[in-house]
Amino acid sequence: YLPEAQNWTAGDDGFNDRKSLLAKMKINNDRRKVFQSLELLVIDEISMVRADILDQIDVVLRHFRFRPNEPFGGVQLLMIGDMFQLPPVVSNSEWTLLRPHYKTQFFFSSRVLQDQKPIYIAFEKIYRQKDQLFIDVLNAVRENRITPEIETILESRYQPQFHPNANEGYITLTSHNYQADDINLRELDKLAGKPTILEALVTGDFSAKAYPAEEQLSLKVGAQVMFLKNDKEMPRRYFNGKIGTVKAIEEETIIISCKDEPFDIELTPYKWPNIRYVANEQNQQMDEEEVGSFTQFPLRLAWAITIHKSQGLTFEKAVIDAGEAFAAGQVYVALSRCTSLEGMVLKSRIRQKSLQTDGQIQDFSTGQLHPDVLVTELEKARQAYQGKIILDLFDFSMNERQIRGLQKNIQENESVFNPEVQVWLVELIVKLNATIEVGKKFQNSLTSYMNSDQMPEENKALQERLMKSSVYFQAEFETLIALLHASPATTDNKALAKKFNQDTAEINTRLSYRKYLIGLIKDGFRVVDYQLAKSKFEKPECPVNAWSGAKNRVDLARNSSHPELYQELKAWRDEKAESQNLPIYMVLPSTPLKELVKFLPQTPQQLLQIAGFGKKKVDQYGAEILEMIREYCADHGLEPTQTELPSKRLRSDSSEETKAKKPDSKLASYTLFHEGKTVAQIAEIRGFVESTIESHLSYYVKTGQLDLNQFVSAEKQEKILPYLEKEMHFGEIKAQLGDAVTYGEIRMVASWKERIAEGESKGAE
Repeated sequence: YLPEAQNWTAGDDGFNDRKSLLAKMKINNDRRKVFQSLELLVIDEISMVRADILDQIDVVLRHFRFRPNEPFGGVQLLMIGDMFQLPPVVSNSEWTLLRPHYKTQFFFSSRVLQDQKPIYIAFEKIYRQKDQLFIDVLNAVRENRITPEIETILESRYQPQFHPNANEGYITLTSHNYQADDINLRELDKLAGKPTILEALVTGDFSAKAYPAEEQLSLKVGAQVMFLKNDKEMPRRYFNGKIGTVKAIEEETIIISCKDEPFDIELTPYKWPNIRYVANEQNQQMDEEEVGSFTQFPLRLAWAITIHKSQGLTFEKAVIDAGEAFAAGQVYVALSRCTSLEGMVLKSRIRQKSLQTDGQIQDFSTGQLHPDVLVTELEKARQAYQGKIILDLFDFSMNERQIRGLQKNIQENESVFNPEVQVWLVELIVKLNATIEVGKKFQNSLTSYMNSDQMPEENKALQERLMKSSVYFQAEFETLIALLHASPATTDNKALAKKFNQDTAEINTRLSYRKYLIGLIKDGFRVVDYQLAKSKFEKPECPVNAWSGAKNRVDLARNSSHPELYQELKAWRDEKAESQNLPIYMVLPSTPLKELVKFLPQTPQQLLQIAGFGKKKVDQYGAEILEMIREYCADHGLEPTQTELPSKRLRSDSSEETKAKKPDSKLASYTLFHEGKTVAQIAEIRGFVESTIESHLSYYVKTGQLDLNQFVSAEKQEKILPYLEKEMHFGEIKAQLGDAVTYGEIRMVASWKERIAEGESKGAE
């Protein structure tokens, strides 16, 4: 990953910049929710993480959490590891690309950590070794401070001809895989009999690259093995890295004997789950979901192992062959796996070139703080963390993004939804925006408390403000939730109805979760209580249903003068749609269905007057529909003369009356303008460009409900009118007047002129 934007196509030559990285990422909605729900990210063995990998994590989290100005998108980061151990793997070709952008390959050279230094905490208590002399040797190797005394001690452990007995429990540590594999196969062949092949059981999604043990484990009685897991039982019979010998191989059990242990260990297969993290919709927390598993005996042949794979393990007896160590820290890792000098045998001399310690690592390690300073810095970080939780509590931008997404979906499918939904959405957005503005002002007012020396949870004045704010904002969100539940949306398109229902249910959950969180501070803010209480949130039900076929939308039948006919036609429509594998709106949408029941057409000519019925639809379904209506009229004594059909003119899509019935989008813009919003603000709220809003408002200039002078100065009106008198097109007028006027201003004056012309015409009549 290269942090600067590239002038050529990134991604094709083995690297990415920010643009190509995000373009290539295929993030589904579930994964996006995980990113957005994430609070703490833990990275273990940080010494092995490259600088560019950490920057990629930063870029992705900022982008998908919609927090571009916060490191890691506002996620708290905990990194654990020993920088004197194994370094990142970087090939020469990769470093050629990375060198111009990064000082070193290590994580601390990442751009994100250059901008915000982490707090460095060094753990100094040693658990693996007890002998102080051995500890001094390890520290000298670790920091490349080899004295003649240390060299003498290391030389005393050099035994190139050492060959342990089979029952002594030694393991050989090598620098390369092929060396370890050769030793293990050679020693296994020495044992009598054929090997038993134990096959792993792999289920679901589990990458072969991540197998934690051998897929085919080859064992014989007498084989030296190493445990790969800690015992779940207490007291523990074995641990990760413990050495033993195979005593018996049974169908579901392997018997292992360990030196100096009084009892044999009966080992059964172990199941490693492959975990995927998912956002829990019920409580808005993170859950683990098992997507696959790998089941095998947690063993491996253990006459030899690579230093790389030994990281984190502990051996009481080890033969170390690190003469060909190729990476900084490898020798130290190998030596520090041992518990004592007596249990360590050096197969090859430790040469000075193998004791390499990267100078950048030493520079980084000097950055650790004095304990007294560290305590102060940790308190500052704790104070900042509490302040961030509080300020984030009043950041409602995610709620706005969700509702914007719903609005976009409605606008893209405007013809399929009823017109009332547009006005409802505008009302919802206006209310939410007002709440967002109050939230921002409240955040600003809280910053003075955050800058004080007091811990936020100990600041009484801050606590009082938070308790009062809880009452206010809870009421605001209660209003928003009630407004959401009042959705008038309805559609015959089942797929769009499902999407609408899912979106509103998610908005309902997020609004309810925010209300719940704000309610947690009604008695004051305590960070531990707050974090524990978050997980107790339960997802509420959402009563919104836009599907016109749903029960709560079919109450129309009860209000119809002919409910029996309504139900009969609806049942016919549903059956026809299912048999022909069509959405019901393509057979008989709700508006035509209501008009059929209202007007009771009984001839093909009358059926053509019904909304949505053209010649093709009459030919396709007319005979069946008319037969049902005629039978119903005959059964109820209804004569054809009792029907009152709409005229052709009313059904014309181009008629002025039909147009007047669809003022929804214009009305929504007019409502916002009437409330004092500017054209730019309305465009932002509604997700339109400004010219569209100007077009909406020009309609009301034409009707006389808006004053032209609110939009165009008298001076500009005088410039525009002469060109309109010549009946010139808008483009021609704009070309003549240039930047002196806008297209919107020309449109406004033209609408006003039409109104004046219509008034004069009526006056003449």
